[in-house]
Amino acid sequence: MRSFGAVPFLVCVMVLLSCTYSATSLANPVEPSALVHHVPSDSSSAPIIDWFGPPENSTEGMTICWDGLYNGQTEEVWDFEVWVNDTDGVDSVIFRFLCGSSSEWENKTTTLIEGNSTSGLYAGNLTYPVEWNWEKEYPVVPYSVFSFKVFANDSLGNWAETTTRTYMGGYVVVYPPSTSTTLGIPYGWLFLGAIGGAFGIVAVIFVLYSIRIRRSLRASHEEV
Repeated sequence: MRSFGAVPFLVCVMVLLSCTYSATSLANPVEPSALVHHVPSDSSSAPIIDWFGPPENSTEGMTICWDGLYNGQTEEVWDFEVWVNDTDGVDSVIFRFLCGSSSEWENKTTTLIEGNSTSGLYAGNLTYPVEWNWEKEYPVVPYSVFSFKVFANDSLGNWAETTTRTYMGGYVVVYPPSTSTTLGIPYGWLFLGAIGGAFGIVAVIFVLYSIRIRRSLRASHEEV
């Protein structure tokens, strides 16, 4: 599952803003929406991070809800890409994730995939395992909620960090894995086959009953 890039097994993505983040804020975002710091005072400005989210120091939150498709995958990969610009040269860009109930942010290194050190597109990902729970008959993941933000600094020591986006969701379409007793046929297809077979049986019974009724009527007519 990937966000803001190719997203395997993603059925739909819906952006929901928290209580106080209004549509007006989206239509007229405040730039930049990052916390900016300068070291030393006579140096140039901090990196500019291309960011869609609440403005700097905002108390309003942003949540992106996703509906997923489980089709037997063993992991989900969320890919993120962000542009970072700085005339002094970008030194590093770090994607930061706060996962589940953890209180510590995880730092993930990024890769420059386009542009250069003064204006470049940086990519990184968050990967977590997916397991099938046979007892509950549902896929299990380590967490269904995580938060994401970006840190960047330049060659002069100036740094910036964006506000936070939160992602939450789960699987709304699930295709259970097959077992040896199903001859490799997914449960979904077995269910459809069972329904088709039931309709077939009903159709045969209806035809036989119709033939019997017609014969009875013919016999009654001949007796008369």
